[in-house]
Amino acid sequence: MNHTKKNKLPLYIGIPVILLLIFLRFGLYFLKSDGFSGLSMLLPILLLCFILFALCTCGFFAAWVYQDCKKRGDDPVLWAIVVFIATPFIGLLIYFLRRSEIKATCPACGHRISLKAKYCEECGEEIPEARRKAMPGVRLCISCQEEADKQNRAVSLYNRRGSKDSQLK
Repeated sequence: MNHTKKNKLPLYIGIPVILLLIFLRFGLYFLKSDGFSGLSMLLPILLLCFILFALCTCGFFAAWVYQDCKKRGDDPVLWAIVVFIATPFIGLLIYFLRRSEIKATCPACGHRISLKAKYCEECGEEIPEARRKAMPGVRLCISCQEEADKQNRAVSLYNRRGSKDSQLK
C-alpha cells in the first residue's frame, strides 16, 4: 500500500509544478513587457491545447478499448494501458491486430464458442450458412443436433419446468 503511494507522489507533485511554471512564465512575460502581444502568447496556448487534446484522445481511446476488452473476455487494463502509452493510433492498430473474436456462451455446456464457427464439432461437416445466421454460435450440424437432442430427452427423466400442465402432456 505504501509503495503505490510513493509511485503516485511524483504525479501529484509534478502536474501542479508544471502548471505553476506555465503561469509563472506568463506572469513574468506580462511584467517584462507592456502586456501580452498576440503572437508570443499564441504559441504556448496552442501547445498547451494540443497537449490537452492529445491526452483526451488517448483517454477516450483507452476507455473504448477497456469496454471492448471486457466484452471479448481479454485483459482490459493491460490493453487500455498499451493504447494510452503507445500513442492512440499505434496502440489501436496493435489492439485491432491482436484482439480476440467475440465468443458466445453455449447454453448447453457453458463453453465459450466462436460466433464464426463453420464446421460441426462432432462430425466436421460444414454447417449451412442459413443455420449459422439463424442461430449465431451454433456448434453442431442439423443431424448431430437432432441426435444430441434425442440423447438429452432420454437422460432427462424428470419435469424441468415443474408445472402440472407439463406433466399432463
